[in-house]
Amino acid sequence: MKNINSSIFGLFAFFALLIIFGFQISCSNDTKPKKPNVEEKTKEFKSNSNLKITLKDNYDVSKLKSVCDCYKASLDVLEKVSIERQQYSSKEIYEQNKESVKTVNTLIKSWKTVRTYCLMTYKRAMFMENDCYPIDIIEKKRDDLYKLGLDT
Repeated sequence: MKNINSSIFGLFAFFALLIIFGFQISCSNDTKPKKPNVEEKTKEFKSNSNLKITLKDNYDVSKLKSVCDCYKASLDVLEKVSIERQQYSSKEIYEQNKESVKTVNTLIKSWKTVRTYCLMTYKRAMFMENDCYPIDIIEKKRDDLYKLGLDT
């Protein structure tokens, strides 16, 4: 009886280890970072101002290591949006320039990527007092853009 029990236990342990090993292999293949060709994903725009904006289809969030980095990146992107939009005296004139509209839309997409990453990573810390920026500075910048006819 002991011989049968030890054989069943050994067989059970073998299959359990085999299943765990299989999960490890399948999960390790999914976690390897895919390196996109940066040259294909990066576009440079020279807007009507002297502002040279480098746009990426996917914003690189790897440099966002802290709440302060999140605030800085958000403000940088929103400031570029503001500069691009303020070149035009009205929303109608702005909307006629398709290149500027495309630039602003890509920048807003980048800002939304930063916002989502930071909120998911730092959660409540994004809404708490910090040593870098006042917590309402991004909302003020968004309000200014809204007054210019841009919804972020």
